[in-house]
Amino acid sequence: MKITSYLKKARSIESPIYIRLRDTFNGSDSQAIISVGFSVESKYFKNGLVTTRHSDYLLINEEINRIISELNRIYVEFKSQGSIPLPNLVKKTYLDGLKQKRFDTEKIVPFWKAMGEWRETKKGMSRGYTKTLLTLENRLKDFEKDRGIPISFSYIIGSTQLFQSQFQNFLWDKRKLTNGYINKLLNSLSSFLHYSHEMGYIKKKPKFKKQGTPTLLEKPFLRTDEVIKLFNSDKFDFKSESNWKKLKVNTKFKPHLYLIQQELKGKNSKKYGGVLTITNWELVRFIHLWCCSVGCRYGDVAHFKVNDFTFDRENKHMEWIQQKTKRRNSVPINDISGYIFTKFSSGKSLDQELFPSLSIQKFNRHIKVLLKALKFNREMTVPKQRGSNMINNNPRPLHDLIRSHSGRHAFITNTIEMGTMDYKTIMSLSGHTTTSSFLGYVSVLENQRNKASKLYKIEKGTKQNTSEEIVKLYDDLDENDKSFLLSWLKSKSK
Repeated sequence: MKITSYLKKARSIESPIYIRLRDTFNGSDSQAIISVGFSVESKYFKNGLVTTRHSDYLLINEEINRIISELNRIYVEFKSQGSIPLPNLVKKTYLDGLKQKRFDTEKIVPFWKAMGEWRETKKGMSRGYTKTLLTLENRLKDFEKDRGIPISFSYIIGSTQLFQSQFQNFLWDKRKLTNGYINKLLNSLSSFLHYSHEMGYIKKKPKFKKQGTPTLLEKPFLRTDEVIKLFNSDKFDFKSESNWKKLKVNTKFKPHLYLIQQELKGKNSKKYGGVLTITNWELVRFIHLWCCSVGCRYGDVAHFKVNDFTFDRENKHMEWIQQKTKRRNSVPINDISGYIFTKFSSGKSLDQELFPSLSIQKFNRHIKVLLKALKFNREMTVPKQRGSNMINNNPRPLHDLIRSHSGRHAFITNTIEMGTMDYKTIMSLSGHTTTSSFLGYVSVLENQRNKASKLYKIEKGTKQNTSEEIVKLYDDLDENDKSFLLSWLKSKSK
């Protein structure tokens, strides 16, 4: 068996170190990998070890050698017993032994130190995920300050119901958070406690009771006709200097509008003026339309590059690595996404970012103001729950409810509304692997619910029904038969 350490490339500056076990049995290759628990920059990793230039090279190399030695010991033990030491079996035996050691020797680690360790292990995750972890940490610190008593493992593990009750009451009363967001924080806390259990810091994992949340039939997103309306709404685009001056004169929009410029680094950059100049609302409009057309998360937008667009003679599609799942996704190009790609890729080099940088906070702020200016006023109710109380029960305009994730909702629901693809195909386009997570994006539209009015419809032989049947039969004819029938009816009416 070949046992080697290697660096697994990541998009972040530092990459995690893994141990790979490889062997061949009955002509088939078999392998398994084990995390070392450390991450370093690639410049500090050479020949399977961390170079002396790294400040913690002794500690990390000691851990690498310890794991490799233990794996070799397990391998030799299997061989001596006449067993086949498959890589996955060696890995399982190693991890089982590790768990037993942690169980036998409980480590005394303070709550906040353990949380800091856990957060370090999540550095390679998407920004949205790590932001949620930081929010959890901040809310726990706020809670600790409000109580005047330090948070500890014994408080959470030994008095789980009391802790959850007091923590939730604090979040409801002092932070005004809804049940849905509290459940999200508790999910992250459960993940941390699972890590702590695996590390041997706690002997059992508590279970938190989720709070009730209202079921929304329709979530805020742009329907197909609204997507097309937004695509055609170029009122706030940068078309020329004179057009920009007219926009800036309008005091109603002046505080919100500004110009964004992105250098063009491609071979044909001079042909396109060397610089892409757009308004911030123009960028927001096209980013949202892109999410509606491609189905990506907002966290993916900053990572799109010009060379993500690939095509062959028959098909054109956009491919990218999803930042949340690290899976490759592929979606066919449509009229809107094709237009946007052409607009933002022209004059750029292949490795340039497709869109200028824009934080999710600015996007969420400006998309609401933009849609309000463009009169996206369709009213809908999106209730939330805080404790047992329902809030936000009153109808609100669509522009007030749209957010960064609404584009992904639009892509999924509008694709379903087309009625030409099954759920499995749409899930492959959206990148979902489980039906439960996919259905969380599906909205039930009013026109679909209205179809229930035809349930138990009683057909009556009236003159009106006869006329309706004739019209229906006429609509089903081809154009030649329609022309013939129309000529015959005209001759009879004379």
